[in-house]
Amino acid sequence: MKSYRRQFQDILEWNPPERPLWVPRLDIWYRANRSRGTLPAEVQDMGLHEIEAMLGMGRSARDARIYRLEHDSSIREKSERQGDMVLEWIETPAGTVQSSWYWPDQNREAGIARLHQERPIKSEADFEVLRYLWEHSSWVADYEAFEAYDREVGEAGYPMVGIGFTPIHTIMISYMGYEAFYDALYERPEPILELLEVMESKYREMWEIVAASPAPLVLHCQNITSSMTPRPIFERFFMPYCQAFNARMHKAGIRVATHTDADLTGLIELVRDCDFDVSDCFACAPLVTTTFDEAWEAWRDKIVIWGGLPSTMLEPEYPLEEFRRYARELHETMKGRAGFIWAVSDNVMPGAELDRLKWVRDLLFA
Repeated sequence: MKSYRRQFQDILEWNPPERPLWVPRLDIWYRANRSRGTLPAEVQDMGLHEIEAMLGMGRSARDARIYRLEHDSSIREKSERQGDMVLEWIETPAGTVQSSWYWPDQNREAGIARLHQERPIKSEADFEVLRYLWEHSSWVADYEAFEAYDREVGEAGYPMVGIGFTPIHTIMISYMGYEAFYDALYERPEPILELLEVMESKYREMWEIVAASPAPLVLHCQNITSSMTPRPIFERFFMPYCQAFNARMHKAGIRVATHTDADLTGLIELVRDCDFDVSDCFACAPLVTTTFDEAWEAWRDKIVIWGGLPSTMLEPEYPLEEFRRYARELHETMKGRAGFIWAVSDNVMPGAELDRLKWVRDLLFA
């Protein structure tokens, strides 16, 4: 049998698979239950990768890195924990901005991301601070880190480098929050557009580091949702950037995934036209409004779907027979077809039942 890495490569090349490829993200489920002491008895003495192997899973190898972002000596970053909160400051000659995050120990130990409570841009002066930050920062290649990670993953998975949000999405989510962003975009867009120009210029420097790297697959543009990034906004701010980034990566022989873990109603065709290669953690009904069939018809022969099994179906509250019916139908539809990797959108969550994961394994590999 081919290794998981070779099977993944075949699917990226649109070759029909010899057998289904099952590569969900199991780490949050494992870390949460390990930290709480609630791992099922049969896997209590097993590590994450041993459980993945027992369940017939390839390794979701998405922790690869190929660069780091450094600031010059005029910038100082500080952070401290206060109870369940993490406070962060960025001090520059242009001023200081502060952020706060909710991140209790149990979430951190489980690998659950921290939640923004206070974002750095709260006034027009804060835009100047972040412009200064980006103007005095630089990307530094770290290909050795990728090569070490690649060796560690081996044939158990296919390494993917996470690049994160696009510049505009960083401003929306990390710097302002959606409500403040849209208020400012309507009332006085100039500070947003000026910061965006600086960030996109700096990101293009990063593109060249990525293009020269040994990475075969990168993940860029994530958490798009039609409610928060509707069609006019996507067409104006996301498409031109993504099309240019993807074209640069393709010229370098690198494939690009987008993290599609939210509702894409009305955006399916636009995502296709951005020329992505992979839809990572693809979310579909009943988790969101978009159906699997809608995406498959629009993306066929263009975008590999990596996902398709809603995380809620693995929870004990979800009717067992409805879960099994959905999985059987998906299996029958996609059996032997190129362009599909079985996974859970977005993660296998802490409440998922091990027996349901074993049932998927038996369905796919019996």
